[in-house]
Amino acid sequence: MAAKNHMSQIKSINFPANRLSDLGLNSVKMTGLGKLIVIAGRNGAGKSRILKSILQDGIDLRQIIEVAENMVPINLRPANVETSISALRTYDLQVGKENPNTNGLVCKLNVITAAYDLANPHQLNAVEFFPKSDGLMDPEAIARRDITQHAKSASTSMEPQAAANYTLPYLQSAQDSYYEAKNQAVETLSQEERDAAIEHYEGIAALVELLLHTKIGRKDRSITLFGRATGDLALSTGQTILLKLAVRLHAQELNLSNTIAIIDEPENHLHPDAVQEIIETLISLSGNLQIIIATHSVPLIAYAHSVDSRALWYLSDGMIEPGTKQTLSVLRSLLGGPEQIDKLSSFLSLPAELAASNFAVQSLFPPGVHGGGEGDPQTEQVARGINALQRAEKPVLLDFGAGKGRLLNGIASYADFQGRVAEALDYIAFDVSKSDEQACKQTIRDYYEESTNRWYCKRTDLFEDHGENFADVVVMCNVLHEIEPFDWIKILGKNSDIFKMLKPDGELLIVEDQLIPVGEKAHKNGFLVLDTLPLHKLFRVGNADKGPLFWKDDARKDGRLTAHHVKRELLERVCLESWKDAIDEQHKISIENLQRIRAEAPTYAAGRQSGFYLQTIGNIALIRSAVPDA
Repeated sequence: MAAKNHMSQIKSINFPANRLSDLGLNSVKMTGLGKLIVIAGRNGAGKSRILKSILQDGIDLRQIIEVAENMVPINLRPANVETSISALRTYDLQVGKENPNTNGLVCKLNVITAAYDLANPHQLNAVEFFPKSDGLMDPEAIARRDITQHAKSASTSMEPQAAANYTLPYLQSAQDSYYEAKNQAVETLSQEERDAAIEHYEGIAALVELLLHTKIGRKDRSITLFGRATGDLALSTGQTILLKLAVRLHAQELNLSNTIAIIDEPENHLHPDAVQEIIETLISLSGNLQIIIATHSVPLIAYAHSVDSRALWYLSDGMIEPGTKQTLSVLRSLLGGPEQIDKLSSFLSLPAELAASNFAVQSLFPPGVHGGGEGDPQTEQVARGINALQRAEKPVLLDFGAGKGRLLNGIASYADFQGRVAEALDYIAFDVSKSDEQACKQTIRDYYEESTNRWYCKRTDLFEDHGENFADVVVMCNVLHEIEPFDWIKILGKNSDIFKMLKPDGELLIVEDQLIPVGEKAHKNGFLVLDTLPLHKLFRVGNADKGPLFWKDDARKDGRLTAHHVKRELLERVCLESWKDAIDEQHKISIENLQRIRAEAPTYAAGRQSGFYLQTIGNIALIRSAVPDA
């Protein structure tokens, strides 16, 4: 499988008109692309043609890399495809010959690199993902000698429909080879062959576990999934498709972090719930996987908009525009006209009430796991902040409330830290809970050869090993709103542990989702998210302090995913009065937002926001009731 931090996300697409004229399309310009891209439009608008162009470019670029690397002698082979082709030309001249393939490769490479702005300019691993839930061939139903042949087609067949025939045989073949390699009595295998077979099986087993949350088992020399034999799996539609995808990616030596999944009209084969299940799973498990979908499904479009309002693009009359500018046109093209839109709007007004109720119910339960993995915009905020620190030595970061170490994973995937996080950053984790200790320590070992003295759950042990004033930055990522507000002064004030951890010129970095999507009971008073103005009140930030002592990074430029940088000296200003002022300011903001929402259309999103602010107002009332004169 490819390296963990190998990214190939498309950041923008620029197809000139002359390139698409044969397809009946005008120029295509799409910018600000994220993990999910949904192209909507009527049948025949050209959605599938755009997907096929992206897919073909991905295939072409992989072939260019393969051909260039094979043609360049090993002793001249550089690190990437562009310099490989340059070296190839130099080699041709040196040996006095001209290779006719070279110019063609260069021309094709120039066309592709001009069309895309890629996170990694040498990779565009686009894979067609055909979400058809047909059955899976049972390896138990075919001769043992034929299993390997079926498995081989996983890497040779480019037809997604063939996945039904090779998925389970691929797993069976990989497992058989693994057990053969582990058996030292088998003398026909070299050590290199044994190692390759073991690595091959462990790779696909890890990917299956990641996507389906189950381990591949073995019973009577045959694989099992979810403890069941292959003839009795009873997989759901989503599980079947995710299993096919796992095998296809592994067989083509790709992984979730360097792949673009091309999905054309999944609603033709799957129920909307199954489509959403698959997309949610893929997005949650890999921050770097990119998904591009063509659809005319209203539920899918609505879901995409809830994930990222910028994900939707509308294609009509050969032109493509951001869907946020063409919401009415999108609905008209899919539903047929104003009357149908009104009927749908009337029907959908009910979920607004449901969303508010759901949020209220969720707020009765403990919080789940928040973001912070590879490609997450919040961890990118942290990485940018660390990268901007001017330090003679590598900065020391203390991850306050580290959990499983997702913040470290996210930082390591950021472009400026890829492959060098250990030499660029001194990471230390602190968490009062020991429930994620082993997972966090393993994450640390993934990046640091010397991993001792990097995880703590006791403040005394931390200060004993590192002393005071050791950290350049203390990060609280999705943590502050989970801390009981009555403890803020103790945790953030001038006598706090965080104050003692920071160097005199160090800073506290508070990273929060200003509109948490799921309600939670983080403490007896629920939760409380502080916006920028309340934080100004808490730290007594004056106009002269904005910039040198306090500043904000807005990940999506919409005020929701924010990172607030607070220099150490501001922590000395936290007191009971500033705490009360912060609570009062957040109360005012919540009431203003609730009034605004109630003046808008009753959408699902509005219902969820209403639930958030109603809970915030209620939580503040509980907090105030426990404080005299609050």
